[in-house]
Amino acid sequence: MRKTFIVALLVGLLELALPEPTSAACVGPCTKAQITTDIGINWPDNTTQQITPSLLRSTVSELLNSYVDANGTTTLACSANQWIAGLPTLSTATCLQPAFTNISGVISPAQSIIQSVFTRTGAVIAVAGDYNSSQINTTSSLTGGVLRTQLTKNGDVINAADFGVVCDGSTVNTTAWATAVAALPSTGGILDVPRGICIGTVVLNKPIIFRGQGWSNSGSTGTCGSEIRSTAAADNVILISSQGVQVRDLCVTSSVAAGSRTGAGIKVTSGPNVLISRVFSNAHKYGIWNQGAGNEFEHVFTVGNQTYGQFHDGSSGAHTIDENGIYFCQANSNLGTAGIGIVAGGFAQTGFFLERPTSVGNTGAGLLISGPINDVHVNLPELSSNTAQQLDAINGTGGNLTVTGGLIEQVTGGGNTINTGTAQQFVTLTGNIITSPSGVTMVIQGIQSTVTGNIITGAGTTSIITYGGSANNMTISGNTIVGNSGAGEVGITITAGLTGCMIGANVFTTTTTQISDGTAACTYAAITTTKPTYP
Repeated sequence: MRKTFIVALLVGLLELALPEPTSAACVGPCTKAQITTDIGINWPDNTTQQITPSLLRSTVSELLNSYVDANGTTTLACSANQWIAGLPTLSTATCLQPAFTNISGVISPAQSIIQSVFTRTGAVIAVAGDYNSSQINTTSSLTGGVLRTQLTKNGDVINAADFGVVCDGSTVNTTAWATAVAALPSTGGILDVPRGICIGTVVLNKPIIFRGQGWSNSGSTGTCGSEIRSTAAADNVILISSQGVQVRDLCVTSSVAAGSRTGAGIKVTSGPNVLISRVFSNAHKYGIWNQGAGNEFEHVFTVGNQTYGQFHDGSSGAHTIDENGIYFCQANSNLGTAGIGIVAGGFAQTGFFLERPTSVGNTGAGLLISGPINDVHVNLPELSSNTAQQLDAINGTGGNLTVTGGLIEQVTGGGNTINTGTAQQFVTLTGNIITSPSGVTMVIQGIQSTVTGNIITGAGTTSIITYGGSANNMTISGNTIVGNSGAGEVGITITAGLTGCMIGANVFTTTTTQISDGTAACTYAAITTTKPTYP
């Protein structure tokens, strides 16, 4: 160890019989050759005289000031004077002593501080006296753990702070984010987001897991473990241009005044296998703007965005949004077109699955489906208190829209609770609670719709359910239809000109007129009034 080495050196020197020096010692730091020359000249091998204290002190100072550690630096945590003040035992030295390499080349950490410095390209540069992480070994404490260098271990998970990202709410980190992403291999890796408010935009062009330190249930600035924040109107705060990216456990916010944002919180231009999970995105034009196929969005909360909470955008015909999934997401109190919008254009898109989506209190529709998007399946939705339709497929031109087990309620009036257009085909509504305080609760206009097993309520001067447009070959059966008890009010209205409708056994409560059939061509199922006998 260093103490023992220096003490032994001093004791050995004091035992030497040396002549008076014949030349002046060099002034440290000195090279190894200079120190060797000084010792050879000043301390010849004879016994005629003793070495003087002055020469001893000057030579020890040379050694200390010229000490070169394992990194090749010449900076010590203790100055030569501090070391000499602690002689002969060094027990009184008050400074921290750095680790040093013993004669076997093994780093000894006794009475020392070892700093691990990450050395991937772009990392913060080591300071003088630090030990490179390739020189420090580590072993897992678990059974079977093998020896690894700290350098390889540091590469397992990378923190953006190692590349200069500072999440203090004021430092702009756009360049530092780019450096951190560039340091990862093309095959991806995990990039941890520091805790705090991180100003600047991020581009994820590799299959990276971009992992924050936590989100919040409000998304308000300062309430999240990690918050990526925009300061420019046009920023897409996080832009994903690679398949296989994951963004999770963080918030995405903006300091731009409401109504002025033109960019998205998270914009996805690629797929498949992009995953956005446990993310809160608010105060943008679009909370989520997805133009990719085969992606998944789970536990994503979007609030206070100007146009859409979530916008799945195939509107230009240039983007494919097939086979996307939305799971347990909430889009509430957004200010424009819809909480959740699925918009196709140019060519038919296929496959969209929504599991337990919540869209409440938006100034537009709750769920908007527009254009040629086929096979949209909505399970257990909560669509409530939106200013326009709760489910708006007026401009839908695809087929096979199913909605099952949901609460779909128009609380304050306004548009219809559900409205499907003439070109929206094969609509199936099963097991839902569908309500409206006024007007028409449901408008079905496309062919081959099936409405079964729902509780449907309404009030006002019009019908609870209206079939019109091209709603041929419809089936409505097994529903409980409540309301419209005033004069001239109707449970179900079927407009003239439609063909092929099947009306099964429904329960009507308080309706003045149960069915107004303008076609005179519907088939009505017989209602059994005799209790059946079972074996």
